[in-house]
Amino acid sequence: MSAVFGTVVAGDSVCVLGQIIIKFIIEPILEFRHLLGRFTQFFLRNQGEMISAEGSESTENELFVLASELLQKRQAIIYYSRLSGLYGLPSSDKVLDAAKSINQIGNRVRTGKEERADEQERIYEAMRKIESSLGINVSYNK
Repeated sequence: MSAVFGTVVAGDSVCVLGQIIIKFIIEPILEFRHLLGRFTQFFLRNQGEMISAEGSESTENELFVLASELLQKRQAIIYYSRLSGLYGLPSSDKVLDAAKSINQIGNRVRTGKEERADEQERIYEAMRKIESSLGINVSYNK
């Protein structure tokens, strides 16, 4: 009778431990990776609008939302600094740099015509920084 009880307790323990690993480590990492995919999709879809510094208010707002989501998803991963190398995620510093660059683009995407040339260059450089920091494609240029 005690051998059966031990087997049941061991089986339940393995199941609970597996669920903890899935919920607190694997799922947040997958959500972070999904967000990186959303970044690629957003930047490729709105590339012309952003580089020309003629973005709409919705594009500007979406950039701010994406930057905050990036930091939120990074915070949701327990032991991010240790797990980032194991799962091929960008370092915490690179995530922060990318979020800052996204905010810079959000602040520059809607400008007047007299400032547009300067802003276009800054937006392009910020996009390059995001691309290198996060390891994603944000433009069709290579």
